[in-house]
Amino acid sequence: MSGNRDILVLEFLRRLGAKLDVLTAEVRDLQHRLTRAEHQLAASAAADAIHRAAATVRLDRLEARLERTERHQETPDRPVPE
Repeated sequence: MSGNRDILVLEFLRRLGAKLDVLTAEVRDLQHRLTRAEHQLAASAAADAIHRAAATVRLDRLEARLERTERHQETPDRPVPE
């Protein structure tokens, strides 16, 4: 009887090992997918930050131009030399 029990235990361990191999492969795949998703998210955040910085620079230039225009309109007209 002990021989049959040993065979059953070995078969159970083989099946358990096979299932563990599948789980290990699936976890490894999930780790790779998660890493890719994190890289894509980081790249997207970086691109977003670059676009925001560019928009801020453009707004700053636009504000400066508007201030120059307003100052020019506030100065009294000077006679044009002839």
